[in-house]
Amino acid sequence: VHNQIFGLSETEPGDFFYYSPFDGILGLAFPSLASAGATPVFDNMMAEHLVAMDLFSVYLSRDGRSGSFVLFGGIDPLFTLTGIKWIPLSAETYWQITMDR
Repeated sequence: VHNQIFGLSETEPGDFFYYSPFDGILGLAFPSLASAGATPVFDNMMAEHLVAMDLFSVYLSRDGRSGSFVLFGGIDPLFTLTGIKWIPLSAETYWQITMDR
């Protein structure tokens, strides 16, 4: 992505980020939530036609196993047993959905 604006957080409240096993975060929320009016990186990826499809998919490993990932521009069929089920968002914020179980 050309000329992507990003933010640097030098301090965070509480201990959550201190004890979390990751190096940073990548904002994938809606542009209305972006800090300082910045365009989120995935919105710029779509605008610059850097992804095959205008979607991203998330695979979450089970039972504490490693191997979770985010795939930009597609869905990997090797990581679904029953296909994709599209469900509506309950709020256009952080890709929020309602779950029954």
